[in-house]
Amino acid sequence: TAGGGALNHVVVDTDETAAYLMNTLQQQRTGRVTFIPLNRVAAEQRDRPPPVASSDAIPLISKLRFSSSVAPAMKAIFGRTMIARNIQVASAVSAEQKVHCVTLDGDQVNKRGAMTGGYSDQRVGRLQAAQEVRKLRIALSECQTRSTEVKAQVRHIETNMSQLLGEIQILEASKRTVSSEKGRLVSDVQALEDAHNADVR
Repeated sequence: TAGGGALNHVVVDTDETAAYLMNTLQQQRTGRVTFIPLNRVAAEQRDRPPPVASSDAIPLISKLRFSSSVAPAMKAIFGRTMIARNIQVASAVSAEQKVHCVTLDGDQVNKRGAMTGGYSDQRVGRLQAAQEVRKLRIALSECQTRSTEVKAQVRHIETNMSQLLGEIQILEASKRTVSSEKGRLVSDVQALEDAHNADVR
């Protein structure tokens, strides 16, 4: 890619912030990161003339959209890169202006004259991998949210089931009481009928 490894760098406001973060990474042993302090690169950009556009080559940065807050970093990474019509134009522009050039086909010529080209499997690029990681993190977050919602629904259902089971137990107890009372009443009625029949005889 035109940005190369710089696409994985982290932009920070000052070199003091970068130093603090590097110390933190070292203390926690969590890896290595390259930082781009805006205060440093902004000062460097003031002394660096922009490349000259032509009908066959234009500055890459003119085709990029980004927040003005990170403009110094974007200029540091892409400010000296041109988009050329083809590899011949790229080679000529790179040699003349001492800039990096990338063609519409993705071939590159750096300011030292080295050329890079051929087929590249975009599926394994770092940017694509980073995008996939972001998508997976979003999907994971959505799954976790859904899992929390489902667990809450399960707890609600379990609570309702407990209440229903309690009500069923109360009804069954009432049923047993009514059945017992019914049996007693039937016995009383039978006793009264027997007494009445005895008096009649």
